Amino acid sequence: MPDPLPELPWDVARARVHEIRDELAGMRERTAWGQRDAGVGFVPTPEGLRSEALIREAGGLVSLEVQRRAAGELQAIDDEERVALDGRTKQEMVERLHAEAAVAMSAHQAALDEVERFMQLPAEERDVDQGVALVNRVRERGEALRVVGRRIRTLQEGEDEYALRRTAVIAAHTRAVLGEARPMGPAQGQRICWPVGNPRARSAVHEAAECFPTSWWRASEVGIPLCVDATPDRAGYSPVVSLQLENGGTQVVSLLQVSEGQPTLDRAPGYATAVHELSHRMEHVSRGRIPAAEQVFLWRRTTDLATGQRQPLEQYRQQVDEFVRPDGFADSYVGKDYGTPGGACEVLSTGIEATMGGAFGGLRGEGLAYSPDEDHRRFSIGCLVGL
Repeated sequence: MPDPLPELPWDVARARVHEIRDELAGMRERTAWGQRDAGVGFVPTPEGLRSEALIREAGGLVSLEVQRRAAGELQAIDDEERVALDGRTKQEMVERLHAEAAVAMSAHQAALDEVERFMQLPAEERDVDQGVALVNRVRERGEALRVVGRRIRTLQEGEDEYALRRTAVIAAHTRAVLGEARPMGPAQGQRICWPVGNPRARSAVHEAAECFPTSWWRASEVGIPLCVDATPDRAGYSPVVSLQLENGGTQVVSLLQVSEGQPTLDRAPGYATAVHELSHRMEHVSRGRIPAAEQVFLWRRTTDLATGQRQPLEQYRQQVDEFVRPDGFADSYVGKDYGTPGGACEVLSTGIEATMGGAFGGLRGEGLAYSPDEDHRRFSIGCLVGL
């Protein structure tokens, strides 16, 4: 658990956030945060460690104000949820649903067995209407099984109605408080991406753009042009891609691909992945500043401070080419290691995707599959308000 912070009036806390941003303004060079080391990958400087702590302080002050403003709405949602669960915990509800799933699975298998017995009858003994009825029964019982499975997954992943509503409340107040601490979103009239590619994907990116500081968007504007498209596969951000133009020429662009994924309650499909991939865009245009801060965070979380030894790399979910240092993150993907010390990370991308889009239980422990991680949440918000 992160160290407790004093509950300050927002005008006092905001003034402290501004002080922190002024202090962090001098940390523009990657080498000020830390150095690459052949043995452990990355070692932060004392100033890097101090700056990362300031980032978390700033994020914590914003987070406390968000919690204060959201408290009434969150309490109302919690009260509704208690009534809906009829006195059960989510874990008890999932256990009950697993029992329902077992019954539904048996019923579905029984229907399949009936079809098999029907098909073993001589052709002249098979009644067409009976066969149709049996097939329909298989479909109905299969759908009943899928419904129970979806209900279990939503409770485990924090994607049930009440979790999504809490996520929406927290995200809305976070955007509002951040907007009071510094200008957020693209400047008026600024074009954030080329007007080509999938319109729905571009719409998700424009909506997600409000989650990032205006100064970051100014840096993006002078970088390689951003092109946005949709993908049925895994979302991604490629810093340098050669795009084939209709006139036969080529243009070097950065390509951001959005997959629709699970929508939050008040946001368009693709919003959460757009937030995630835009974070990588901001890393790319920050001249190494954001990734360096992330590397300090990762070093602190995955290093035995007594011995200086990093946690060993582990394979991520049977992905043959992806490795992580798992620590106690809400999801071990947060600790992904790209093998490029001081380079790409998944700390900010997952943190903002969680805070604004509800992924990984919102880092608040929504859903039975995820543990809360206020330390990561504070760092992610702190980057937005302090860098």
